[in-house]
Formats: sequence, C-alpha cells, structure tokens
Amino acid sequence: MNQTEAFRDWLFRYRYVYRSRSTDKSKQRFLKALIADIIPFRKDLQVIEYDHTKKTPHAICMLVI
Repeated sequence: MNQTEAFRDWLFRYRYVYRSRSTDKSKQRFLKALIADIIPFRKDLQVIEYDHTKKTPHAICMLVI
C-alpha cells in the first residue's frame, strides 16, 4: 500500500468508522486504532494508560510526545 492509499484509508476510517465516540468502548477502540497508526511513524511517542475514575475499569490512553 502506497502513501496515498494509506492516507485515504485513514481518512475513511477516522471520518466514518470512528466518527461517534460516545461510549467508553468506542473511545477505547478509537484510541487503540490511533495509537496503532501513529506508532510506526513516530518512535518518540510514549503511551501511558491510566484509569481516570475508580468507577470504570477501562483505561484511558495518553500519548506523550
């Protein structure tokens, strides 16, 4: 896949597939996909997972540049 095809794939994915991020599960999917797409290009990023409330068991991911 060349660079143009990859860019079009990202546009479609983030414009239509990950459009709505209202639930915790959809937010997690979006963040995992975003991290998976960015990490191959940027080696200086660090992903830190943490839980912002004690009520939910889901971790929130944070990118540190």
